[in-house]
Amino acid sequence: MEREYAFNLAEFPAYKPKASPFLRWAGGKSALLPKVIALLPKRVKHYYEPFFGGGALFFAISPKGNKSTISDTNEELINCYQQVALHPEEIISPLSKLTYNKKFYRNMRDKTPKNDLERAIRFIYLNRTCWNGLYRVNKNGKFNVPFGKFAKEPVICPSARIIAASNILKEVKIIATDFEKAVEYPNRDDFVYFDPPFTVKHDNNGFRQYNERVFSWKDQERLSELSIDLKKRGVKIMISNATDKDVMGLYGTFYKYKVSRVSTISGITSKRGRVDEAIITSYKIPKENIMNSNVEVC
Repeated sequence: MEREYAFNLAEFPAYKPKASPFLRWAGGKSALLPKVIALLPKRVKHYYEPFFGGGALFFAISPKGNKSTISDTNEELINCYQQVALHPEEIISPLSKLTYNKKFYRNMRDKTPKNDLERAIRFIYLNRTCWNGLYRVNKNGKFNVPFGKFAKEPVICPSARIIAASNILKEVKIIATDFEKAVEYPNRDDFVYFDPPFTVKHDNNGFRQYNERVFSWKDQERLSELSIDLKKRGVKIMISNATDKDVMGLYGTFYKYKVSRVSTISGITSKRGRVDEAIITSYKIPKENIMNSNVEVC
């Protein structure tokens, strides 16, 4: 019966997202959604997504709420989703009144919210107006991303997206925790999507050097060991990661695919070249899905 599944791709229409992220997120998967969706298993019982970030895949397929668990170690991010699930109107009303200018941005960045609802409003405002949707903190844990410059004034309060997200998130389990703890209890035919910060053994890329501070190579190894263990238990695994031989080498007999997207990290649009990403799965993808989605087998 339908209620047995978190999602059933047999009933999912040709790429048509059910909802979209309300946050901007560096490394988000919005640009890759048709390809990623084509590589999903046809149906799963429970959906898990650690490293949730902006949640592009989750919102696109909108798994059944009480059969979904989303998580991240970023407590500000998780609080934001928890508050959106419970209090969308209380967020939209004050958020829609905030202004886009550098002085106001800096004041908001330095502000200490009084409660969890104010934390969520502040988080969304900073995310919508900062440089490239980047989340970064200094050694004291203070958000320190600079003010963003846009070709046209950004939408600070995407009301429709917040309402749509709230309707989806109401029955979802939303937790702030390490990825390993987040997936302690999946069963056979459950699905876990890992989208960690990209790090490799040797890389001079500044963004990846920052990632190394929040997700080290030891974490990459820990993730691969966990994925291998989950596969043995019959859990279906998909991992987005860097197309790097050391990263790929961590996943032995898993299936490896390559997809490409436009980089969104550079502040200068003309310098945003195409970037390859790896999609690693514990299950084999039908040939027709690969051919129809312009996905390359590694």
